Amino acid sequence: MEQFKKGNIDKDEIASLILGMRRHSSKPESIIKEGVDDALALICEKDINKFKEDFELSHYAHEELKKEHENTLKQLASVKEDVEYWKSQTEIQQKKGILYSEQAKLENLKEWLTNYTNNYNTENTRLKKSIKRKTIFTIALYVIYYIVIVICIIHLGWNLMEPITYVLSIPPIIIPFIIKMIKPDLSLKVWIHSYKNKETYSSAKRMLETYQEKVTQQEALVNKLTLELTK
Repeated sequence: MEQFKKGNIDKDEIASLILGMRRHSSKPESIIKEGVDDALALICEKDINKFKEDFELSHYAHEELKKEHENTLKQLASVKEDVEYWKSQTEIQQKKGILYSEQAKLENLKEWLTNYTNNYNTENTRLKKSIKRKTIFTIALYVIYYIVIVICIIHLGWNLMEPITYVLSIPPIIIPFIIKMIKPDLSLKVWIHSYKNKETYSSAKRMLETYQEKVTQQEALVNKLTLELTK
C-alpha cells in the first residue's frame, strides 16, 4: 500500500501480488486485518478476477505464440535442411557436368592420339625399311667391291693385281674409322638414318609426343574430378 501511494506500483501490479500470495498458504496469525481491509478497499474482487482473466488470456496468447514460434523454427530448420540438400545436389550435378565434359575431352584426345600413333607407326615402318634398304645397299657395295677385286685377280693374274689389291683393300678398312673419329655430316651412319630428318617423320613423332602428354594431363584431371565427386 505504501508503494502504491508513492506511485511505485499500479493496480495491475497489486493484483498480481495478491494473486501470487493466494498461491501460497499463510498462517491465520500472520494475516493482519488492517492490511486486508486496506487491500480490499483499494482493489475489489472484481478487479482481481478481471486482472486474472486478462493475465490468463495473455499467458495463453503467449504460449500459443511460443508454440507458433517453435513450429516456425522447426519449419525453418526443415527448409534449411532442404536448401542445403538441394544445394549439395546442385553442386554434385555441376561437378558431374564438369566431369562428363572433361571425360569427353579425354576421349577426343585419345582418338587423336590413336590417329597420330598410327601415323607415327607408318612413318616408323618407313624409317625401318629405309634403314634396312640403305644397310643392304652399303653391304652390297662392299661385297661388289671385293668381288670386282677377285675377278680382276682371276683375269689379270695375282702378280699384276697384288700391289693393286693392297692399295684397294685399305679404303674399306680405314674409312669407317675415319668416319667414327671425325663424325662428318655426310657419314655412312647419318646417311643410313637420314629418314629421321624428314619432315613427315619428325612431324609424326612430334605430334605423337604432344598428344601423349595431353592425354596424360587430361587423365590426371579426370581422376582428380572423380575423386572429388566420390568424397
